[in-house]
Amino acid sequence: MRFLFPATHRRGRVPCLLFAALISASLLILSLCVLAPQAKAALQNGAATTVDGTIHKIMQVDGGYELYIEDDSLDGKRVFITSQDEHSCQLLSHIHATGTINQPVPGTDHTDWQLTNASFSCQ
Repeated sequence: MRFLFPATHRRGRVPCLLFAALISASLLILSLCVLAPQAKAALQNGAATTVDGTIHKIMQVDGGYELYIEDDSLDGKRVFITSQDEHSCQLLSHIHATGTINQPVPGTDHTDWQLTNASFSCQ
């Protein structure tokens, strides 16, 4: 056994290092378990949501504009915001928006999620 464990084992250093590594691994797994449900909660119908992404399409419609956003954290799903004003937003500009996320309404032209009651800014 003397060859398997260095002299430091007898002084208690190796068990302490193993214990610290075990705690670190446990904390990492716990944090991943806690974070995973939060990512999915962002796309629950009627949930308060913040999107942070790039404007890929701006359409002028009756009563204002529709801004189509792609946010990498939304698993490739697009979101559109209806607004009276475009807030000086331009195509491919960065947008930060908060509001209530809603699923596409069946029977309409929209297949993307909609952010309603949105406040946003473009950079």
